[in-house]
Amino acid sequence: MDLLAIAPLLPEPPEPREPPEPPATPKKRLTRDQRRDILLLRGLDWTYQKISEHLEITYRGVQYTCENEIATPRKHAGRPSQLSEC
Repeated sequence: MDLLAIAPLLPEPPEPREPPEPPATPKKRLTRDQRRDILLLRGLDWTYQKISEHLEITYRGVQYTCENEIATPRKHAGRPSQLSEC
Protein backbone atom coordinates (compact mmCIF):
# COMPACT_ATOMS: atom_id res chain seq x y z
CA MET A 1 0.00 0.00 0.00
CA ASP A 2 1.28 3.42 -0.90
CA LEU A 3 2.07 5.68 2.08
CA LEU A 4 0.84 8.74 0.23
CA ALA A 5 -2.56 7.09 -0.15
CA ILE A 6 -3.02 6.74 3.62
CA ALA A 7 -1.41 10.06 4.52
CA PRO A 8 -4.75 11.95 4.50
CA LEU A 9 -6.08 9.45 7.06
CA LEU A 10 -3.30 10.12 9.56
CA PRO A 11 -3.82 12.84 12.16
CA GLU A 12 -1.76 16.00 12.00
CA PRO A 13 1.41 15.82 14.09
CA PRO A 14 1.16 17.90 17.27
CA GLU A 15 2.83 21.27 17.39
CA PRO A 16 6.23 21.11 19.10
CA ARG A 17 5.95 22.18 22.70
CA GLU A 18 8.24 24.70 24.27
CA PRO A 19 10.32 23.25 27.10
CA PRO A 20 8.98 24.06 30.56
CA GLU A 21 10.56 27.00 32.29
CA PRO A 22 13.19 26.03 34.84
CA PRO A 23 12.46 26.82 38.48
CA ALA A 24 13.31 30.31 39.67
CA THR A 25 16.37 28.97 41.46
CA PRO A 26 18.27 25.72 41.15
CA LYS A 27 17.26 23.06 43.63
CA LYS A 28 19.16 24.09 46.72
CA ARG A 29 18.37 24.81 50.32
CA LEU A 30 17.30 28.30 51.29
CA THR A 31 19.76 30.30 53.34
CA ARG A 32 18.98 31.69 56.77
CA ASP A 33 18.80 35.19 55.29
CA GLN A 34 16.34 34.09 52.59
CA ARG A 35 14.10 32.47 55.21
CA ARG A 36 14.30 35.60 57.36
CA ASP A 37 13.33 37.77 54.38
CA ILE A 38 10.39 35.48 53.56
CA LEU A 39 9.04 35.70 57.11
CA LEU A 40 9.56 39.47 57.19
CA LEU A 41 7.66 40.02 53.92
CA ARG A 42 4.90 37.65 54.99
CA GLY A 43 4.56 39.69 58.19
CA LEU A 44 3.99 42.72 55.95
CA ASP A 45 1.02 40.88 54.37
CA TRP A 46 2.75 39.98 51.10
CA THR A 47 1.28 36.96 49.30
CA TYR A 48 3.29 33.78 48.74
CA GLN A 49 3.23 34.50 45.00
CA LYS A 50 4.52 38.05 45.40
CA ILE A 51 7.30 36.92 47.77
CA SER A 52 8.24 34.11 45.38
CA GLU A 53 8.56 36.48 42.43
CA HIS A 54 10.38 39.19 44.40
CA LEU A 55 13.01 36.90 45.94
CA GLU A 56 13.16 34.51 42.94
CA ILE A 57 12.38 31.50 45.14
CA THR A 58 9.90 28.75 44.38
CA TYR A 59 6.34 29.21 45.61
CA ARG A 60 6.59 25.97 47.56
CA GLY A 61 9.78 27.13 49.31
CA VAL A 62 7.99 30.28 50.45
CA GLN A 63 4.95 28.30 51.58
CA TYR A 64 7.05 25.79 53.52
CA THR A 65 9.02 28.53 55.30
CA CYS A 66 5.87 30.44 56.25
CA GLU A 67 4.07 27.35 57.55
CA ASN A 68 7.00 26.33 59.75
CA GLU A 69 7.87 29.90 60.81
CA ILE A 70 11.52 28.95 61.33
CA ALA A 71 14.21 31.26 59.99
CA THR A 72 17.10 28.90 60.73
CA PRO A 73 17.25 25.80 58.53
CA ARG A 74 17.46 22.34 60.03
CA LYS A 75 20.70 20.43 59.96
CA HIS A 76 21.06 17.98 57.09
CA ALA A 77 19.84 14.49 57.88
CA GLY A 78 22.15 11.53 57.60
CA ARG A 79 25.60 10.55 58.61
CA PRO A 80 28.20 13.34 58.40
CA SER A 81 30.81 12.94 55.67
CA GLN A 82 34.21 11.59 56.62
CA LEU A 83 36.78 14.39 56.53
CA SER A 84 39.95 12.32 56.57
CA GLU A 85 40.86 8.71 56.02
CA CYS A 86 41.89 6.77 59.10
